[in-house]
Amino acid sequence: MPDTGPFSVEMSVHGACVVADRDNLSLSCMSDGEVDAQIRLLKQHLDRVAARMKRAIKDAEGKSIL
Repeated sequence: MPDTGPFSVEMSVHGACVVADRDNLSLSCMSDGEVDAQIRLLKQHLDRVAARMKRAIKDAEGKSIL
């Protein structure tokens, strides 16, 4: 399973949602470059979370409610 960093996916009867697994989603930054690097990393993690959410939705569609 791909690393989704500080995020996970929760599935309920209402659908899939992204959950932050920790309070601080990035390291502390002291320069524009550090900010850019941290945001780029978060975007990569969210792209992987999106793929997991889509898989979870597709899996749930195949399961019977009854």
